[in-house]
Amino acid sequence: MDRAAGARDIPFAFITPESGLYPIRLVWYQGGGGGNLEFFSYGPNNQKIPINDRTNPNAIKAYYNVVTPPQLVLQFTSATVSGGMLTLTWTGTGTLQEASNLTGKTSDWSTVQGSPATPYTTQIRTTGQKFYRLVGP
Repeated sequence: MDRAAGARDIPFAFITPESGLYPIRLVWYQGGGGGNLEFFSYGPNNQKIPINDRTNPNAIKAYYNVVTPPQLVLQFTSATVSGGMLTLTWTGTGTLQEASNLTGKTSDWSTVQGSPATPYTTQIRTTGQKFYRLVGP
């Protein structure tokens, strides 16, 4: 927000409908003269509380400590076609899913009947298309 206001507070508000992580982009631009930037919220009695102030329990935390889960080793290792049959093989324990059309919705995908293990062999259809993916447990 560029208001050419010089060194003064320009408060604004936004609402978060529920607890969670919300991305915020803070962009600072200095057009000339002295420059300053503060990132804060207001507390009781309009007291300024710097974001991430470790000494103030009312401070908003603008970070989140993400503990990285172990990486799944789940990938297709081969896809072969022979005699009108498609055979898929993969590593890891996962669920094979298929889709006939991809629109970007999770409902595009359905679990292959019987939740097959590797290798999976199916007859190739003569019309249409079929997509496959693996999802972790």
